[in-house]
Amino acid sequence: MGDLISTVWRWLHSSNPDAWAAAAGWTTATVAVVAAMAAFRQVREARKLREEQAQPYVVAYMEASPASEHIIDLVVKNFGTTVARNVRITSNPRLLRSGAGGEKVEEVALFDVLPVLVPGQEWRTFWDSGISRSGLDAPDKYEIEVTYQNSKGDPMDPTLAILDWAFYKSRIWTEVYGVHHAAKHLKEISKNVKKWSEFGGGLKVYARDGDEKDARRSKDYEEWRSRHEVLKAQLLPQQPQGSTAREDADVLAVAAAEQGRADGERGDAEVTTASAASVADEALGGAEGEHVIAGGADEDSGRSDGRVQDARREADVTAEVRSSESDDER
Repeated sequence: MGDLISTVWRWLHSSNPDAWAAAAGWTTATVAVVAAMAAFRQVREARKLREEQAQPYVVAYMEASPASEHIIDLVVKNFGTTVARNVRITSNPRLLRSGAGGEKVEEVALFDVLPVLVPGQEWRTFWDSGISRSGLDAPDKYEIEVTYQNSKGDPMDPTLAILDWAFYKSRIWTEVYGVHHAAKHLKEISKNVKKWSEFGGGLKVYARDGDEKDARRSKDYEEWRSRHEVLKAQLLPQQPQGSTAREDADVLAVAAAEQGRADGERGDAEVTTASAASVADEALGGAEGEHVIAGGADEDSGRSDGRVQDARREADVTAEVRSSESDDER
């Protein structure tokens, strides 16, 4: 190591100024060449990047329709910054969808060639519905190839995509209402408003006197209540006065059935039918009237109505049987 240093030191002291100048010139030339190569490489990369950015980029993909998340569209879109020319699309296997009624299978019609597809422009078509697609005898996976040219007519590398229905069959989503739904409901409102117009023009107006109608209903209820109390006093003197109309309806219906049996034994079938039916109707109607006026319903309303109807049917059957027996005896 010491010998090497000594040799370099002697060479430096023994060299003349011309040798030093020549060495400096070569060093400068070497640095310049290296800098030029680096600059050329940067320029080439920048040019390649600009070319990649300034070219079309056309792809095919699946997307839910704006109308409904159940409907899936096939979309071909240019995501690039320049125009795409002579766009073609091929599929393996051929694209299939459910036909009318969701039972038949039909082929999805595709374009032969798109002469021009500008940046941001898309071509969209209905592919299938996720509801009718379930259980369809058709493949789920499709290999799509899109070929196109740039603005100068030079062919671009084909864009490959694999479209799989399995992804859409297993997904869940939250329904979001947008402009399409608003327009749909506005159309329905417009259709209903047209029905309100009078013949020859004008708008129908419905006026309601709520106080008068409520007063009339209250009066009708009071009249029924008076008849109900009289009927209950005649048939059920032991029934407590504080019972509700629904409870009275059950008891009166049973009484109507008993009265039907008694009248049937006397052979008065026609009187039986009319009497039993009127008593059951009076009881049931009163219970329903009290429900409307009060504005509420008790938990046993369904069972009470059933018992009333059963009692009425029993009274009618008894009357028919007794009537037949009376005719046979005659």
